[in-house]
Amino acid sequence: EAGEELQELLGRQTTKESATMERFKTKGGPALHQYCHMLTKEDCRRARSAPHACSGLHFVRIIQPHTDISLGDCNYLDTCNHMYTCKRIHYELDPTPDHPFPGPFMGGPGLLGPMGGVPPHLAKPVPGYLQALSEPQWVNCDVRNYDYSTLGKFGVIMADPPWAIHMDLPYGIITDDELRQEMDVACLQDHGVMFLWVTGRAMELGRELLEKWGYKRAEELL
Repeated sequence: EAGEELQELLGRQTTKESATMERFKTKGGPALHQYCHMLTKEDCRRARSAPHACSGLHFVRIIQPHTDISLGDCNYLDTCNHMYTCKRIHYELDPTPDHPFPGPFMGGPGLLGPMGGVPPHLAKPVPGYLQALSEPQWVNCDVRNYDYSTLGKFGVIMADPPWAIHMDLPYGIITDDELRQEMDVACLQDHGVMFLWVTGRAMELGRELLEKWGYKRAEELL
């Protein structure tokens, strides 16, 4: 019995853990938008044999003069860097309403947040740092001397520095010493999380950089 009580005590959430979780919770509850796996509203209606598409987010196909439909979809959807020459099918988010009130939330409570046309009393506010940009944005710059403070603050950052991986790449790379000395990533967050993609060679360097930028490493995924 004493062992079970001890195990129960060790399994309980500490006050510090509870406070950390509360700090990163979305005010008003989760507000995630689930994508429909059928992609387009037309395909969704056809698959459901219904006059209306589901309440998930849908896309519109981008068919250009040079598009070859027989090649199928581009893996990068609307983020392809060669969209004006790539012959595959690309997509962009479909903002048009399908019907005034979407159907029940799919996947259980909490998996879907407010969609267009949801009654006001069901809508949940989304913090500014979680609101996605309406269009993808890029900054053409030298990341070694760019003033990161001009970008503002973020709650979540996914970083993939141009590691020196000794391959012929279509972009410039950064040496290990330049990563250590030049990139002021810490100014982008006061509180938040960072997902850092590393190459096999750079795993130890990634740990070093996270510590240098003021982060506490929580988990590693291989």
